[in-house]
Amino acid sequence: MRKSFWAAGILMCLWGAVAWAGESTKAKNVIKVGISEASKEVVFYQEAEDEVMNAAKAWEHQTGRKMTFTVTVANGDVARQASDVEDLISKKMDIILMVPQDSKAIVASIKAAHKAGIKVMTFLRAASPAADEKADAHVGLDTTYQAYVAGKALLEKMQKDKVNPQIIHIIGDLRDENAVNRKNGFEQAVKELGGTILITVPTEWNNDKALAGLSAAFQTYPQANALFVASDALLPAVQTACERVDRWYPYGDAKHIYHADVDVQPNAIEPLEKGFIDVDTLWDHFVQGGAAVDTIVKLVDGVPLADKAIYVKSRIATPSNVDTMENVTSRNYK
Repeated sequence: MRKSFWAAGILMCLWGAVAWAGESTKAKNVIKVGISEASKEVVFYQEAEDEVMNAAKAWEHQTGRKMTFTVTVANGDVARQASDVEDLISKKMDIILMVPQDSKAIVASIKAAHKAGIKVMTFLRAASPAADEKADAHVGLDTTYQAYVAGKALLEKMQKDKVNPQIIHIIGDLRDENAVNRKNGFEQAVKELGGTILITVPTEWNNDKALAGLSAAFQTYPQANALFVASDALLPAVQTACERVDRWYPYGDAKHIYHADVDVQPNAIEPLEKGFIDVDTLWDHFVQGGAAVDTIVKLVDGVPLADKAIYVKSRIATPSNVDTMENVTSRNYK
């Protein structure tokens, strides 16, 4: 199983690359890739970047061609990301991978790159679906599905335990399409399976705001018995807030609060193993890295894309399976 899954992620780009070299008269010996990161506040983004580069090395070995990378990091600043993209344009990249800090603001950068004749692929985070100019491709996770299946698994567990879900919903930054998708996905799960969302706590992906919001929610709704958290990036705030009200206990303890999270970032593995988190859904960097390189080469070589948007589906991690799941890259970053 491990070998088959590994092959699915890496060989996706390798098999096609051999054919493309013969089909395209535009093939470049060296592909210059710019990566505009929104931030690296959490190691999640480094994981994704590393998996792209690992897949690129495999592609280089297979084809004899080369892929170079120039990486910029905006540190969560929208204006800085726009400036970073301008810098990558001036360096005449063949393609720019953009991880948008703001799904609407990034559209101006997409337009600027296109005006300079440079291809654009959004990665991890998509641009706004309402944008009047689109990226040439997108590779990311199906984040609506990610939140939906996490929420469904949590609610089914509570139903099995005959517990009526009273939920505090902790959301991300709604300038990020992934945060919007996760909010919608979880709400769909609640609509289908039942339960009450007592309050929605906004965070803008900021742990201080998450801590303040969740602490206030616990005071207002002491009957809360479940949390749905938009990302493990907010786990430090969640743990602290739960500890303050004496609710940070593993499943099986009378004081346990049911808890679903998403991403399976490095900081979530131990709480999952010990049962503090009931369910988490994997952000599969390994598969997305292979898909990103596959798409980069096709766009630069002028090979038509069968699908301009690739959305990887999440796997579900629980205390019973997290130690045996294959290709969980976050283990390497603990």
